[in-house]
Amino acid sequence: GSDVTVDANGDTYDVAVNAAITTAAGDVNVTADDSVTFNGSGSITATGAGNVVITADADIDDTDGEVVTMASGATVDAGSGIIGIAATGDVTLHQITTSNTGTTAVDVTTAGQILDTTDDSDTVNPNITTGSGGEITLTAGGLIGASGTDTRLEVSANSVLDASTGAAAIRIAGAGALMLLDVDTTGGAIDITTDSGNLTATDVVAGGTNTVDLATTTSGDVIVDDIQASGSTITINSAGTIEEDPDAGTDLTASALDLTAVSGIGDDGTAEDALETIASTITFSNTSNDVLLTNTLAGGVTVDGSNGAGTVTIEETAGNLSVGASDIVTTAGAVNLTVSTADADIIAASGSDITTGSGGTITLIADNMDLLGAVNAGTQLITLAPQTVGQIIELAGATTSTTTLGLTITELNNLTTTGGITIGSGTTTGGIAVAGTVSVTGMTGGSTLTLSQGAGNITFADAGSIDVSGVATNDVTLSTSSAVVGDTGNTTADITADVLTISAATGVGSAAASLETSVATLSVTNSGTTGDIQIVDGSTAVSVSNAQLTNADGGVARVINISTTGGSITVSGTVANAGTNAGSDVTVDANGDTYDVAVN
Repeated sequence: GSDVTVDANGDTYDVAVNAAITTAAGDVNVTADDSVTFNGSGSITATGAGNVVITADADIDDTDGEVVTMASGATVDAGSGIIGIAATGDVTLHQITTSNTGTTAVDVTTAGQILDTTDDSDTVNPNITTGSGGEITLTAGGLIGASGTDTRLEVSANSVLDASTGAAAIRIAGAGALMLLDVDTTGGAIDITTDSGNLTATDVVAGGTNTVDLATTTSGDVIVDDIQASGSTITINSAGTIEEDPDAGTDLTASALDLTAVSGIGDDGTAEDALETIASTITFSNTSNDVLLTNTLAGGVTVDGSNGAGTVTIEETAGNLSVGASDIVTTAGAVNLTVSTADADIIAASGSDITTGSGGTITLIADNMDLLGAVNAGTQLITLAPQTVGQIIELAGATTSTTTLGLTITELNNLTTTGGITIGSGTTTGGIAVAGTVSVTGMTGGSTLTLSQGAGNITFADAGSIDVSGVATNDVTLSTSSAVVGDTGNTTADITADVLTISAATGVGSAAASLETSVATLSVTNSGTTGDIQIVDGSTAVSVSNAQLTNADGGVARVINISTTGGSITVSGTVANAGTNAGSDVTVDANGDTYDVAVN
């Protein structure tokens, strides 16, 4: 009860605190019907658990707004009590301090602005200090912290901030770890930094067309939960990682996202949890660990950025995913891009490239792709596959159907790697149609082109062929749980390669439509109970390292028939027909006057 009350009770009366007001065990209440001011020698100290309450315009009859102003050097210390400041005009703070750790530690409310007295960046002696976890509530009609590096409102480390204003900005500098519990404007920007320690933003909303800027400078991660700048840009600069507070909700909502981190975006090196975003444009930059983003926007997203020694994994769940003009690049990590909605696109326009450094594979998964930019995986594998299991894949054709993943000759030749290219997967069932000449001129150095299907045929049209002979050691692998079907309209090679490996289940070629090849080495297996192996090779010499029908006939005789029209045959491995029906024959035919068969 050892309280101190100072009350200037009259319409035009002020309180000027020009010396020390103290109490050892009570509250301090300073009230004026006009303004409350502190000069540089003014202070209030409540050394016990007493509260400090400062009120200007207590009778609320001044239309101009009455202020609380602390000059440089002025202080308020509430011990472990709470601090409450209210005004109708600006509140200008030098240093107010409490060790209180509760949810009402500091409350500043005004219809005007809440500003820093000294216009400096002194986070060692911030404007507002609480005990660890103490909540600071700032409610204003105008600015909270002014623009510029040295005019932000400074708050102590390990505090919790709840701030709101109208059509004005919030600019805060934290001395250390800071939690943004609920920070909102109806029409102003939000700009908050911490000097060291984590910046945790659970609910931050900039209204109108205003930005949100969050940053840790010396050290610390930025942890996000629900950040919104729906009409503008969210910019995050982290001296550590940018992580989400793990939940299923959207973490970042904005027209554009600009994300910069040192040690991971959606990845802190020990646990991975993709940032969930809603944005039409995303730009990122990171040095180590992974970049993990999941965006959901029906209008699609455009993404560009760079990563160092880590993977970039980006998924768009509702629209198209486009590579931006600044490319997607890693120095030593993979790139995985996925569009998980049916019939949507991955788009890389000319000049919008995907490039990985050492150890970096590239995997693109979408029902449609427009790949006019370069896709360069260096020494690593490039994989292209549809999202929808039953989506048809057409190679070197001219389809414009959204129900077909069409890859034109130009797009296929934009793929660059010495690590091989895989098109399709063992789980897709729509089949692969080779409609034109597939040459993949950017695949070099002894690479393998693999076409892969589950329950879908790999079919060669009359004009369709695969020719990877530009580099003599390039190989082709065909893998399907169905059949490999040759054309019927010509005798030119369907496949030209060094080594051809085929794995099928319901046949490789047929009596009516043999698979025509020109290869140095042939290995072919049909593992089902139906279908033949019917191959005609036109190379100058072919080595058959394997040719097998591995299962018994399904009631009908099946045959292995391998013949040449251009050279000799060397049987260098197993040729075996497991069929048990009469007529389950094996024929090896070097069909030319000077052609031999060597069974080795």
